[in-house]
Amino acid sequence: SMRPSGLERRYSSYARRLRECNNKNETKRCIDELIITLDESLPSKEVFVDNFKAVKYTSYFSKDKKLVQYILKKYEFYNMQTNEMQPLSFTIEHIMPESSHNNVCGMIGNMLPLGECLNSQLEAKPFEQKMKKYAESQYCSVKKFVEEYKTNNKWTEEMIEQRTKSIADVLYDYKEK
Repeated sequence: SMRPSGLERRYSSYARRLRECNNKNETKRCIDELIITLDESLPSKEVFVDNFKAVKYTSYFSKDKKLVQYILKKYEFYNMQTNEMQPLSFTIEHIMPESSHNNVCGMIGNMLPLGECLNSQLEAKPFEQKMKKYAESQYCSVKKFVEEYKTNNKWTEEMIEQRTKSIADVLYDYKEK
Protein backbone atom coordinates (compact mmCIF):
# COMPACT_ATOMS: atom_id res chain seq x y z
CA SER A 1 0.00 0.00 0.00
CA MET A 2 3.02 2.28 -0.15
CA ARG A 3 3.31 4.91 -2.87
CA PRO A 4 4.76 3.37 -6.02
CA SER A 5 6.06 6.57 -7.63
CA GLY A 6 9.36 6.61 -5.70
CA LEU A 7 9.91 2.97 -6.55
CA GLU A 8 9.24 3.60 -10.23
CA ARG A 9 11.77 6.46 -10.24
CA ARG A 10 14.42 4.22 -8.66
CA TYR A 11 13.80 1.43 -11.18
CA SER A 12 13.99 3.90 -14.03
CA SER A 13 17.21 5.43 -12.72
CA TYR A 14 18.87 2.04 -12.30
CA ALA A 15 17.63 0.86 -15.70
CA ARG A 16 19.39 3.82 -17.30
CA ARG A 17 22.55 3.12 -15.29
CA LEU A 18 22.45 -0.56 -16.32
CA ARG A 19 22.32 0.40 -20.00
CA GLU A 20 25.47 2.47 -19.51
CA CYS A 21 27.44 -0.35 -17.84
CA ASN A 22 30.43 -1.47 -19.90
CA ASN A 23 31.31 -4.77 -18.25
CA LYS A 24 30.10 -7.47 -15.88
CA ASN A 25 31.67 -5.86 -12.82
CA GLU A 26 29.90 -2.54 -13.40
CA THR A 27 26.64 -4.39 -14.06
CA LYS A 28 26.98 -6.46 -10.87
CA ARG A 29 27.79 -3.35 -8.80
CA CYS A 30 24.75 -1.54 -10.22
CA ILE A 31 22.44 -4.47 -9.49
CA ASP A 32 23.86 -4.85 -5.96
CA GLU A 33 23.21 -1.15 -5.32
CA LEU A 34 19.65 -1.53 -6.62
CA ILE A 35 19.03 -4.44 -4.26
CA ILE A 36 20.34 -2.42 -1.29
CA THR A 37 18.19 0.55 -2.29
CA LEU A 38 15.09 -1.63 -2.60
CA ASP A 39 15.78 -3.34 0.74
CA GLU A 40 16.03 0.08 2.40
CA SER A 41 12.61 1.03 1.05
CA LEU A 42 10.86 -2.03 2.48
CA PRO A 43 8.30 -1.27 5.17
CA SER A 44 9.00 -2.38 8.73
CA LYS A 45 7.63 -5.77 9.71
CA GLU A 46 5.04 -4.05 11.92
CA VAL A 47 3.74 -1.93 9.02
CA PHE A 48 3.76 -4.96 6.71
CA VAL A 49 1.77 -7.11 9.16
CA ASP A 50 -0.75 -4.32 9.83
CA ASN A 51 -1.35 -3.81 6.10
CA PHE A 52 -1.41 -7.58 5.51
CA LYS A 53 -4.30 -7.88 7.99
CA ALA A 54 -6.24 -5.38 5.90
CA VAL A 55 -6.09 -7.55 2.75
CA LYS A 56 -9.53 -9.11 2.31
CA TYR A 57 -11.38 -11.16 -0.25
CA THR A 58 -14.98 -12.32 -0.35
CA SER A 59 -17.47 -12.57 -3.17
CA TYR A 60 -18.84 -9.24 -1.88
CA PHE A 61 -15.42 -7.60 -1.75
CA SER A 62 -13.27 -8.83 -4.61
CA LYS A 63 -10.90 -5.87 -5.12
CA ASP A 64 -7.97 -7.80 -3.57
CA LYS A 65 -8.66 -11.16 -5.24
CA LYS A 66 -5.48 -11.15 -7.39
CA LEU A 67 -3.40 -10.10 -4.38
CA VAL A 68 -4.94 -12.91 -2.28
CA GLN A 69 -4.16 -15.44 -5.03
CA TYR A 70 -0.58 -14.15 -5.16
CA ILE A 71 -0.22 -14.39 -1.37
CA LEU A 72 -1.65 -17.92 -1.23
CA LYS A 73 0.67 -18.98 -4.05
CA LYS A 74 3.72 -17.52 -2.27
CA TYR A 75 2.66 -19.21 0.97
CA GLU A 76 2.32 -22.50 -0.90
CA PHE A 77 5.89 -22.08 -2.24
CA TYR A 78 7.09 -21.43 1.29
CA ASN A 79 5.43 -24.62 2.54
CA MET A 80 6.71 -26.67 -0.40
CA GLN A 81 10.27 -25.59 0.45
CA THR A 82 11.18 -26.06 -3.19
CA ASN A 83 10.06 -24.61 -6.49
CA GLU A 84 10.01 -28.04 -8.10
CA MET A 85 6.31 -27.80 -8.97
CA GLN A 86 4.22 -24.76 -9.78
CA PRO A 87 0.62 -24.48 -8.58
CA LEU A 88 -1.04 -23.54 -11.86
CA SER A 89 -4.57 -22.93 -10.75
CA PHE A 90 -6.58 -23.13 -7.58
CA THR A 91 -9.73 -21.75 -6.08
CA ILE A 92 -9.87 -19.82 -2.84
CA GLU A 93 -11.55 -21.71 -0.01
CA HIS A 94 -12.96 -19.71 2.91
CA ILE A 95 -12.61 -21.93 5.98
CA MET A 96 -15.23 -19.93 7.90
CA PRO A 97 -17.97 -19.67 5.27
CA GLU A 98 -18.68 -16.31 3.69
CA SER A 99 -22.32 -16.87 4.57
CA SER A 100 -21.39 -16.34 8.23
CA HIS A 101 -20.95 -12.63 7.33
CA ASN A 102 -18.23 -12.43 9.96
CA ASN A 103 -15.80 -9.50 9.72
CA VAL A 104 -12.74 -11.77 9.67
CA CYS A 105 -14.13 -14.10 7.02
CA GLY A 106 -12.25 -12.34 4.20
CA MET A 107 -8.84 -12.33 5.93
CA ILE A 108 -5.92 -14.36 4.53
CA GLY A 109 -5.87 -16.52 7.67
CA ASN A 110 -9.32 -17.81 6.73
CA MET A 111 -8.30 -18.93 3.25
CA LEU A 112 -6.74 -21.99 1.67
CA PRO A 113 -5.86 -22.84 -1.92
CA LEU A 114 -7.91 -25.80 -3.16
CA GLY A 115 -8.63 -27.47 -6.45
CA GLU A 116 -12.02 -26.56 -7.86
CA CYS A 117 -13.48 -30.06 -7.50
CA LEU A 118 -12.56 -30.36 -3.83
CA ASN A 119 -13.67 -26.81 -3.05
CA SER A 120 -17.06 -27.31 -4.69
CA GLN A 121 -17.76 -30.21 -2.30
CA LEU A 122 -17.33 -28.01 0.77
CA GLU A 123 -19.64 -25.00 0.44
CA ALA A 124 -20.78 -24.02 3.96
CA LYS A 125 -20.12 -27.34 5.67
CA PRO A 126 -19.13 -27.39 9.35
CA PHE A 127 -15.43 -27.12 10.18
CA GLU A 128 -15.03 -30.78 11.18
CA GLN A 129 -16.41 -31.98 7.83
CA LYS A 130 -14.23 -29.51 5.93
CA MET A 131 -11.14 -30.78 7.75
CA LYS A 132 -11.80 -34.30 6.46
CA LYS A 133 -11.95 -33.00 2.89
CA TYR A 134 -8.91 -30.75 3.35
CA ALA A 135 -6.92 -33.87 4.18
CA GLU A 136 -7.43 -34.98 0.55
CA SER A 137 -5.67 -31.90 -0.81
CA GLN A 138 -2.21 -32.12 -2.36
CA TYR A 139 -1.31 -28.52 -1.50
CA CYS A 140 1.43 -28.37 1.13
CA SER A 141 -0.09 -25.34 2.85
CA VAL A 142 -3.38 -27.22 3.20
CA LYS A 143 -1.60 -30.30 4.57
CA LYS A 144 0.18 -28.05 7.08
CA PHE A 145 -3.15 -26.48 8.03
CA VAL A 146 -4.73 -29.90 8.60
CA GLU A 147 -1.78 -31.01 10.73
CA GLU A 148 -1.82 -27.79 12.75
CA TYR A 149 -5.54 -27.70 13.46
CA LYS A 150 -6.51 -31.38 13.46
CA THR A 151 -7.38 -31.35 17.17
CA ASN A 152 -9.75 -28.39 16.83
CA ASN A 153 -13.45 -28.99 16.37
CA LYS A 154 -14.26 -25.39 15.44
CA TRP A 155 -12.70 -22.46 13.64
CA THR A 156 -12.80 -19.13 15.47
CA GLU A 157 -12.18 -15.44 14.81
CA GLU A 158 -9.13 -15.54 17.08
CA MET A 159 -7.66 -18.44 15.10
CA ILE A 160 -8.20 -16.55 11.84
CA GLU A 161 -6.51 -13.43 13.18
CA GLN A 162 -3.59 -15.43 14.60
CA ARG A 163 -3.13 -17.41 11.38
CA THR A 164 -3.23 -14.17 9.35
CA LYS A 165 -0.45 -12.71 11.49
CA SER A 166 1.53 -15.94 11.28
CA ILE A 167 1.34 -15.99 7.47
CA ALA A 168 2.33 -12.30 7.34
CA ASP A 169 5.36 -12.99 9.56
CA VAL A 170 6.45 -15.88 7.34
CA LEU A 171 6.01 -14.02 4.06
CA TYR A 172 7.76 -10.87 5.29
CA ASP A 173 10.98 -12.86 5.72
CA TYR A 174 10.47 -15.33 2.86
CA LYS A 175 12.89 -15.30 -0.04
CA GLU A 176 12.19 -17.71 -2.90
CA LYS A 177 14.91 -20.15 -3.80
